[in-house]
Amino acid sequence: MPATSTRNVHHKNCRGVDRVKFCLQSTTLEKIANPKCDLSLYLLLSERSAMCKSVGRLNCSACALALEPVELRREKVIMLAEAYTIFGALFLAGTWLLYEWGKPRAIEGGEVFYRVFSAVISVVICCNLFLALWSCILWITAVIYGTREDFVFNARHLMQFCNHLMWMTYNSVIVGCGLALYLNLSPNWTDLIVISTFVGIVILRGTMLMCDLQLKVSPLATYHQPVWLKVLTNPGFVFSAKRREELKEKAVAEADFLKSKAHFRHQKKDTDPRPETSMGALLRTAAGNLERPDYDVAKFETNLEEDWFNEPDQLRNRSVECLAKYMPLRLAEEVHKLIGDVEVGVSLREIS
Repeated sequence: MPATSTRNVHHKNCRGVDRVKFCLQSTTLEKIANPKCDLSLYLLLSERSAMCKSVGRLNCSACALALEPVELRREKVIMLAEAYTIFGALFLAGTWLLYEWGKPRAIEGGEVFYRVFSAVISVVICCNLFLALWSCILWITAVIYGTREDFVFNARHLMQFCNHLMWMTYNSVIVGCGLALYLNLSPNWTDLIVISTFVGIVILRGTMLMCDLQLKVSPLATYHQPVWLKVLTNPGFVFSAKRREELKEKAVAEADFLKSKAHFRHQKKDTDPRPETSMGALLRTAAGNLERPDYDVAKFETNLEEDWFNEPDQLRNRSVECLAKYMPLRLAEEVHKLIGDVEVGVSLREIS
């Protein structure tokens, strides 16, 4: 079938579909250009975001990761899944400690107190267990398929689900801690008030510091937070028109920067006359690990080719001092580290 007729059939099959489905090889720019795509909503570019409206989601980290260079996405999503898994597994000890602390007095307090306390602890335990399970699956999948350009974008819902489980754990622990304090300290009301005030200050202060950090490093993510979370952590962004405008300006500025960065990276890739090589992939991966993913490493590749180093395996037995003759020292150290890693070598072949 001719290519033109194939495209026509494809368009006919896609009519009436509300959400645009992307093929496996679709690029980040194609997603940004689609007004129904989450990336377009995140960058305030779609029709829905014409008035710079927040999407009101708890976690936009997946969209931020999807805009990173491919070389960095895999490493970051693996570290994120690892953090979720470790938290879910290790926090079970704290959950069980909370249960053992409140259980005796809950039994003494009657059936109602015991059932409520047990229900809250059950929610915490389930959130911990399933957070560890699903994030472990995300971890394994990222190791296997993380080099694909669409992986982070397609895994965004699972990443958000893990984040929701962590927030449910956070809220349930607060409720369980409050019940345990009441059961253990009542009717000593003075002690209960003092300890409850201290715990409340710790929780509120920690939450505010966490959100303040996110505001400073990513105003766009703060802008997309749900209204209820803004009310709890930064009420000025909800009730003050001036603060809302300040946040909107910062969010739009960050969105414009991320969009221009994505366009620059793809334009640079499209205009590069040299074909993709495994040596170039190695150098770009090393530069990305050093937080310089957009640095032009073509000249270093040329330097290596002049001495007939055309494949990464040919550098395997070379020292850092030898590699530093062809590239900066820090880049040489990172390349030396990568060529000794079999797993990275596999990912480099997939990239190339």
